[in-house]
Amino acid sequence: MNGFKFFIVSFLTIFNFCFSQIETEIYLNKYEFLEAEPIIFTIKFKNNSSQQDTTSIDFIESYDNYIKVSSENNVKILYRLFVGDRIGGPLPIIFSPNQETLKMCNLLDHFGTVKYKYHLNGAWLYFAEGKYSIKYEIIYYGLNVNASNEISFVVNKPQGIDTEACQKLMRAYEINDGNPWIMDSILLKRELYYEVAKNYPESTYLEEAIFRYNQETWYLEVDNLDFDLDKYFIEKFPDSYFMSTVLYTLSKGIYKFEGGEQAVFKYFKYIIENFSNFRACIEAKWVLENKIYLN
Repeated sequence: MNGFKFFIVSFLTIFNFCFSQIETEIYLNKYEFLEAEPIIFTIKFKNNSSQQDTTSIDFIESYDNYIKVSSENNVKILYRLFVGDRIGGPLPIIFSPNQETLKMCNLLDHFGTVKYKYHLNGAWLYFAEGKYSIKYEIIYYGLNVNASNEISFVVNKPQGIDTEACQKLMRAYEINDGNPWIMDSILLKRELYYEVAKNYPESTYLEEAIFRYNQETWYLEVDNLDFDLDKYFIEKFPDSYFMSTVLYTLSKGIYKFEGGEQAVFKYFKYIIENFSNFRACIEAKWVLENKIYLN
């Protein structure tokens, strides 16, 4: 009898998913990338119904479970498995009428074709030169219950100054002294990230280098910081996916070295007023509301 009830519940769940009016679309920030360059994508879920609707977007904060990446030449796609991924099956999420949800992710956090040798406290994977496609797809009990559009993208080898910048970043990613997250590793990594950021301002890898520099600085509890570099980042990349890390670090640096809470408030109000339509504004408001610089 219990088995029969389980069958009925499963059947109704599949039935609901199959007739769901949740539309799923996937977007890339661009369609040509360099090796080891972050690949930022967005998934939009929208309930097109005037009624509550349900779809399965298992672990919505780590929805990579359902990202499907393929290569034109059938190159093996590597996957970075997180604790909890692919465990427990699809999780039904209820959407209000006409509700829309956007989620962003760096594809390299989860997928690639090449694995870094050590990948401690840094990048794990990247895509080698080639043509690839990406889509969002849910398979539930063998049935395709939700699928997005499929987008193709190209990864090229870096040229010129990008080659030098990329080589330095890759060297930083693979620094390993035997123990992860200890001081020597962090200092060495940060030094290389900073070198790329300062010496290759026209490089495609500039955004990544400044982000990584801030990431290591955050681990060091902001013992020092190039404030001008971070402010340049905000002006040049106001909608950056990595904005939160830069603003968290910058707020703490301003608080410790540039005048305390009033100085943080003054500069972050400037960000809010001048970048109202960008991610920088959203993150700046969150920093002020939660007083991240005090943590």
